[in-house]
Amino acid sequence: MCHARFLLLAGCLWLLAAGPVRAQFHEIYGLSGQSGELTSVAATSTPGAAIASGNFDVGSMQGVLLKVQPTGKLDWVRAYGSIQISSVRESLGGRYAWIGTTEVAQRQGSAPVVVEVNPNGTAVLWARVIRLVLPDGTPAVQAYGRFLEIDRQNESYWVGGEVWFHTADKPQPWLGKLDGAGNLLWAKTLNVYNNARFYSIFPAYEGGIIGVGLRWPPDDRDRTRMLAVRLGEGGDLKWAFDYRVTNTEGPAEQRLADLDRDPRYKEGKSAVVGTVAAFCKSVPSVPCDRVESAAFVAILDESNGTLSNAHGLVSANPKQPKIFGETIVHDLTGETLAIGGEAAGAAPAEQGLLALLTPGANFVRKASFHGAGATFDAGVRSLDRSRTGPDHNYLFLMNETSVLATPARHRSLVKTNRDGSSGVCEWNADVKLFDAWLQQGQVPVELRDGKAGPIEVQVTSPKLKQEPCGLLPAGGR
Repeated sequence: MCHARFLLLAGCLWLLAAGPVRAQFHEIYGLSGQSGELTSVAATSTPGAAIASGNFDVGSMQGVLLKVQPTGKLDWVRAYGSIQISSVRESLGGRYAWIGTTEVAQRQGSAPVVVEVNPNGTAVLWARVIRLVLPDGTPAVQAYGRFLEIDRQNESYWVGGEVWFHTADKPQPWLGKLDGAGNLLWAKTLNVYNNARFYSIFPAYEGGIIGVGLRWPPDDRDRTRMLAVRLGEGGDLKWAFDYRVTNTEGPAEQRLADLDRDPRYKEGKSAVVGTVAAFCKSVPSVPCDRVESAAFVAILDESNGTLSNAHGLVSANPKQPKIFGETIVHDLTGETLAIGGEAAGAAPAEQGLLALLTPGANFVRKASFHGAGATFDAGVRSLDRSRTGPDHNYLFLMNETSVLATPARHRSLVKTNRDGSSGVCEWNADVKLFDAWLQQGQVPVELRDGKAGPIEVQVTSPKLKQEPCGLLPAGGR
């Protein structure tokens, strides 16, 4: 692996670059034996730059933000104590807002925390802990903050996560909204029939927020259905539906994982991605041509919750019978739907997958695997659009873990060109689309109000090692 020189400056770690600046990169952060993970990455208003969140052992396990230059070099690293950070976004004026989960000692539980920091990450401007209730109206002892998105219409914050009756029992999603000063406008625990979780949220085109995930009977996780719910600007229920792909073989898990709409797109339709197990490439009326799982992609009409143009994305390699869809980007300029996830099968490790589709999800333009090698489990997460000058790029993170006896971890940020290539640690993939046949039904949902209060958050500037991925040549296996 290639190594880089480092310079410690003002409590941050700077990487000294050699040679010309490239629009693409694949950089690894932290030591291979260091505990931790990256949890989100997003482009910023500085062309080509990014802000990432994660949780690293820097003397103790702490939530961290990483500011990344257009070349992939670390600009700065900030740690915020024992709060586990899940997601970060750039807000107004180059500030950063993030959401995470803190322990609540007096209740031996946990609660969501939303924080805004200054452009250098060194000062907490405000911090709020959100107190949620369970569907039965009692206080939620186990509540988690997972998602944060910016409402660009009024620079406010959409947030969400889930609550549990016990540490791993009867989950239900929650959604909320804060104004630009961090004041909670509302927070709602959703009482969805059966168990339910969201895996992503996104602001609706005509106002409000959409959450996507899955719901399932308490005694049978294999009978899950895809779930999408939209709340209005004031937290009122607009619609809630579940969906089931019918060209499957027997009961199998089905879930939605992410949704996106390019902000320049002037229509209330989003692209959604997820996973369908036991998917049949054949139509429902003929014997099943089965794969173990397929990435699911469709178009969501935000006005009424209808899914259309649904497809399953499967590997053309019979030794990779599993494809998982985890993250999606709708790129209007590139006329592309970019899907991230992973492929698994006979090989010892899962491979990070990036597939570029036509806007209607009808054709695969190009697909590639990304990661440090065949001995590392890898998956593409938190996909976003990025721009470096006239170039348009895709940005994502990967948490890679060695499948060998000697433990090793790679926490990577990757920026590709418009064709999905980072130039290193990648190779071609062959995937195909097949029709997915859907059933859709309404889901009863009740709402319970929560509240918020202040919380103190400390800031430090830890060191974090960085080096480029150099185990594989571009396109090489």
